[in-house]
Amino acid sequence: MSLGTKFFLSALLLAVGAYAGFTGFRIWQKANTEVFDPKRSLNMTPERPLADFQFTERSGKNVRLTDLAGKIVVVNFFFATCPGSCRQFTSTIAGLQEDFKNDADVRFVSVTVDPAKDTPESLKKYAADYGADADRWWFVTAPLAETQELGRSLKVTVLGMNHTDEMILIDRNGVIRGTYDHKDPQKLAKFKTDLRSLLKEQPSTNRDAE
Repeated sequence: MSLGTKFFLSALLLAVGAYAGFTGFRIWQKANTEVFDPKRSLNMTPERPLADFQFTERSGKNVRLTDLAGKIVVVNFFFATCPGSCRQFTSTIAGLQEDFKNDADVRFVSVTVDPAKDTPESLKKYAADYGADADRWWFVTAPLAETQELGRSLKVTVLGMNHTDEMILIDRNGVIRGTYDHKDPQKLAKFKTDLRSLLKEQPSTNRDAE
């Protein structure tokens, strides 16, 4: 075997080995990233206590998520002038309101990311268009900085009027139990399954200590 052939084969083996090593590293990196992805975890405590957040509901009343203590809460973000995805999102929540109409412990909270336009008066009209039950489905507004902080606390993205398409499921103890993309049929089905499971749970007095 000539020296040139030996050199070529050695270089080829090195290239194959380097590619295999790089591919293995990427697989390992992806696997470890997925393991530590917080969205895959349940029982997450909000980064900022939910008691810190105050909103104005479409009724004009000041409300807090802690006013719903002991209830299972579903939070989503939207803005009323959005022509497409937000209306689909709100329609999804309306369907869930109907699906769980006999479950008194379920509450829905839709948070606008456009407080300048989505006044309580306009939110009241928007809510009426979707048959929102005033007692069970809140439409709330707050300064945008606070809304963005709420998003961070709930582990989802809210940057200006760019907002997550996920619903956040919060249990009776104020613990985040999951986030679900409403556009994904499988995730929507899982949301319903998880919500029904939560309805069977009772509030825990020692969860915060876990």
